[in-house]
Amino acid sequence: MRIGVTIAHPRAAAEDTFLKRLYNRSSANYHSFLTPSQYAKAFGVSTSTADAVRSWLGSGGLTIDYVSRARDYFLAHRHRLGGREADRRADGHVQLQRPDVSWRTRARRRYPPTCACSRSWA
Repeated sequence: MRIGVTIAHPRAAAEDTFLKRLYNRSSANYHSFLTPSQYAKAFGVSTSTADAVRSWLGSGGLTIDYVSRARDYFLAHRHRLGGREADRRADGHVQLQRPDVSWRTRARRRYPPTCACSRSWA
């Protein structure tokens, strides 16, 4: 299983103001682009928040593969364990549920799903 977690920027209003000025031709900041490290320092998630997210993911048995420079996106994975579903649920780790996809969404595919379902695809 692979999961991506996005954290809201703490200074979203300031970021929006910066972006408006960045693309306003009459602004003194017009096309004054930031480097990735400048952006992370100005608008990124704090180190303490990122550490808390990292700890939360780790406590759920997930291994973090990637953290963006602004610390606003985490990509993690967990290997599927063998055994029965009840055994996997009893191990105490975070259980993430697959979102419910309506039959209409599945019906738009060009091919029928590979899993058994209650709808007819004829």
